[in-house]
Order: sequence, then structure tokens, then C-alpha cells
Amino acid sequence: YSNESEYALQISDFMDRYLLLCSEDDVFLINSLCKTLRDAIDSGRVPSNFNMSGKIEELRRCRLNDYYIRAFLNSLGGVTFLKCIDLSFNEIGCDGAKAIASFLQEDKNLKELHLQSNSIDSPGGAAIAKALQMNDALQYLDISNNSIGDKAGSQLASTLQIPQSLESDVLMHISKMMHHNVGIVDLDISKFGIGDWTTVNHLGAAIKWNTRQSYTKDGCIAICKSLCFSQKVLTFLNLSCCAVQDEGAAAIAFMLGKNSTL
Repeated sequence: YSNESEYALQISDFMDRYLLLCSEDDVFLINSLCKTLRDAIDSGRVPSNFNMSGKIEELRRCRLNDYYIRAFLNSLGGVTFLKCIDLSFNEIGCDGAKAIASFLQEDKNLKELHLQSNSIDSPGGAAIAKALQMNDALQYLDISNNSIGDKAGSQLASTLQIPQSLESDVLMHISKMMHHNVGIVDLDISKFGIGDWTTVNHLGAAIKWNTRQSYTKDGCIAICKSLCFSQKVLTFLNLSCCAVQDEGAAAIAFMLGKNSTL
């Protein structure tokens, strides 16, 4: 098959599975998604983006939850044309995040994933971070404005020394993921409330060794130290809504004098 005919077959197969699973699982169909698929079949134009954000009109009063996400992801087997999924501003929680993590472990085609402003907690965030250790395809992940860091930030120092539940080590998993994952170029974990210096040092070390990353995240002195000399590809750093204080501001000023790419 040519790519066009193969993608056309994938679109048709995906739509059949999607309709069947929604019927079997008794979940509603997203009309805009169905229209995108039908238009693709009729026109031959392959969609690369699925917009399932809670901001679209038909989802404003009926946001996607964990149960729906599992049905949707189960429909995506064998799909290679999809490059971006926007699931932001929904009601995805821990189980939905774990389903997304399982999908990411196997998927090698998705480039962009929007999960901001959901209900993902520490275990769900940790599952996604661990999955990304085995996924080099994803280049952009926005998981900001979730409740991931509330407990993880305060408990991480002890977690790094004494094994605990996933509720307290999501940031450690994210740091480990950045050591191994060379695909992500933009990761947004802003508003996590990172305040523990051990956490900061761990994330700073991850940035130092990873040479293809571009982050927007809660900043700190250790990250600035890494950016001074070792990180030469970052062009955008968002430190808004952070408690960097005087010492952090001084580190930022010093870093900006040494870093020629930011």
C-alpha cells in the first residue's frame, strides 16, 4: 500500500472500532471527532490532530472522564497517522492517566499530547513519567495545572532515600524519564509547587544530561546551574508563579550571563 491508502484504511478501521467500543461501553460519541473521520474518508485528507479538549462546544457540559478515555485509547490500536491529541480541560483522573501511560508505552507515533487542567494526581503522573522512559517519539507534553505535585514535592526528599508509594515520587520519575527520553522538546509542569531543594537538584541533573529538552517549569538554583554551561538547546524558560526569592533571582541573573541560547 501507499501511505495514503494505508492511512485511509487505518482511519476507516479506527472509526469502526471507535463506534463499536462506544456502543459496547455505553459512552457517548464525540460528534466533532466523528465528523473529522468522515471528512477524512470522503476527502482523502489524513487528520494528524484529534481535538478532544473540554473547551470545545459539545464537551463543555460533558467532559471526558477515565471511563471514556479507556474506550477511546482502546480504539487507537494500529493507528500511525495521529500526531497530536488534545485532552486538556477534561476530568481525567488517576485511572485515565494510567490508561494513557499504557498507551504511551506502546505508541511510537504521537508527537504532541495535551493533558493540562485535568484531575491527574501523583500516581497518575508517575505512571505517565515512567511510560515516557520507553517512549522517544513524544516531543511535547503539557501536564500543567493538575494536582500532581501537591504531595510529591513535599515528600520527595525522603522518597529518594526510602521507597514509598507512587504518590510521593512522581517528580523523581519525571527526572529519570528525562535522563532516558531524547524525544521530548517541550515539557510543561508549571504550577506543581516544587519547593524542595532535593527535588530541584534531581530535576537539574536530569536537564544537565539530557541534550534535547525544552522545558517550562517551576525554576530553581540547581536548574540555573545546569543551564549555565551544560544545556545549549533550551530557548524558552517559564518561571512565572514561582517562589524563586532573592537567591533564585541571583542564580537566574548569573545563568543568563553564561547561557547564550536562552
